[in-house]
Amino acid sequence: MVDVVEVLSIGPHGELEVEEADGSHSGCFSFVAAGVSELAPAISLNVSPGGGSGSWCGEFFGGHEDVSSVVLGVSLSTGDGVLVVARGVGYLVPVGAPEVFEVVSLRPIRDVVVCASDGVALLVGYTDVVAVGAGGELWDSGRLVWDGFTSVRVGSGSVVVTGFDAPSGRDVEITLDLATGDVLSRF
Repeated sequence: MVDVVEVLSIGPHGELEVEEADGSHSGCFSFVAAGVSELAPAISLNVSPGGGSGSWCGEFFGGHEDVSSVVLGVSLSTGDGVLVVARGVGYLVPVGAPEVFEVVSLRPIRDVVVCASDGVALLVGYTDVVAVGAGGELWDSGRLVWDGFTSVRVGSGSVVVTGFDAPSGRDVEITLDLATGDVLSRF
């Protein structure tokens, strides 16, 4: 089961529909990141831009995580796109040119937090957060914690994460600027 997440923006194509496919289609695009096997379980999706022309299907191969989701309406430098997270592996796919997809640098992706009002999707790993928005990947926080996040929440223009900091031997709360990923405070 794939979780279709809210729309970040609607571009000139108008509506965009994504639905799970049964995997029996021939001629689907295969989305395979380096280090991922085509023998791995795949998520099969039908993608239909507004108006129905240019529809395509894709098989997105993933890793070992249980996280699979789709974020509609991501604005990429090549036009409207979708962000597909297939079992922890992220793909940014232009709707009109799926063959020129990009693989998200963060792996594995353990959670997706959508900030629709800011047009940003936050991809959460074990120790890092990557923001995706207009133009693709916006920033990568780098290592913030040592052993997974206990929470990730979005405030007004900021992202607040908590998790364990090994050097201090305690849980920390870190506030990041949503637009840049810069650390604003660390407690």
